[in-house]
Amino acid sequence: MHSVNPDGSVNWVIKHYGSYCYQNPTVAPDGTVYVVGEVGPELAGSSVKLPKASAIPGSNFLTAVHPDDGAMIWTYINTEREFDESPVVSPVGTILAMGENVLHALDDEGNFRWSFGPTGANYLLGVLPDGSAYIWNLQSESASTLYRINDSGDTMWRLDGYRIPMHLTVVDAVGNLLASNQDSDLVCLGPDGTERWTAQYDGEWISECFINGDGSLYLYTYDYMTYDHYLRIYPAD
Repeated sequence: MHSVNPDGSVNWVIKHYGSYCYQNPTVAPDGTVYVVGEVGPELAGSSVKLPKASAIPGSNFLTAVHPDDGAMIWTYINTEREFDESPVVSPVGTILAMGENVLHALDDEGNFRWSFGPTGANYLLGVLPDGSAYIWNLQSESASTLYRINDSGDTMWRLDGYRIPMHLTVVDAVGNLLASNQDSDLVCLGPDGTERWTAQYDGEWISECFINGDGSLYLYTYDYMTYDHYLRIYPAD
């Protein structure tokens, strides 16, 4: 992993503590870098320093790295599940990492706090300003549940039967969840789980949506009949 200064010069370079690091690193507001990976067999018995003695080949880890010199701050070892998504740092400082459908929560010192993983496939959709999170649980093609869990991992509410494509979700500054459903509609759910509004885009496929720093919503759609592409910008209100 390379750290590059704004002028293009190299700040530091470190060798990953595992041979497999498929996810992008995450940079926290304080600059701390979080990286997940798996200890590979070629590191066992080598001269490369492993994060912990328990980091045997096949172990999965989440490591915090100092932004100034690349020094390892702490490492959390998970011997059961692979971390298959980049970690997320919540506004209250909790580090969230999804590992094979189980969400792991750590404090800023690398201590395990709790896990959340109902039966089925689970997806972290976004984190709210208070540290709570939206989780979509897919049990089958016809059965799914949307959860909001608090910063302690407890369920605040759940909506059974809610369908949301995973790559089209975003959370705004007040905690609204914006998502595209299977009918090419853009749906806004409030933090209490109620549907606030729906915008329809008949004949168009919503391919991307994101929120700018000023709260504006950017929506990119594709007309699958005319092959036209549209970029729509909506103000924060």
